[in-house]
Amino acid sequence: SSAPRAPRDDAARAAAADTANVWARPLHDGAWAAVFVNDAATAANVTCDAACWRRMFVGPDIDVRVRDLWAHADAGVVSGSFIAPHVPPAGGSKMYRFTPQFYAPPKAAAAAE
Repeated sequence: SSAPRAPRDDAARAAAADTANVWARPLHDGAWAAVFVNDAATAANVTCDAACWRRMFVGPDIDVRVRDLWAHADAGVVSGSFIAPHVPPAGGSKMYRFTPQFYAPPKAAAAAE
């Protein structure tokens, strides 16, 4: 008899360092939500590098629109990696939405409808 399996969760650790983690989860529309966690004693930049990007199934050449969910502000369009600036210390976090631009409807098709 095998041991019971833990329930499946779509959230996955996309990146890890000694004092930082990035946890990501796919959303229903093809975008991803990611939480950048800083366990250091001081505020720090937390990076989702190329390996983290691949875990979110985003190629290095794909433009991704970034939105800071807690600041309710757009954070630009990036490709290949993202740095969450000044993440608060001691378990502090920031949360972002990453929308790969190939999920956006083409402007010409949207205008024709």
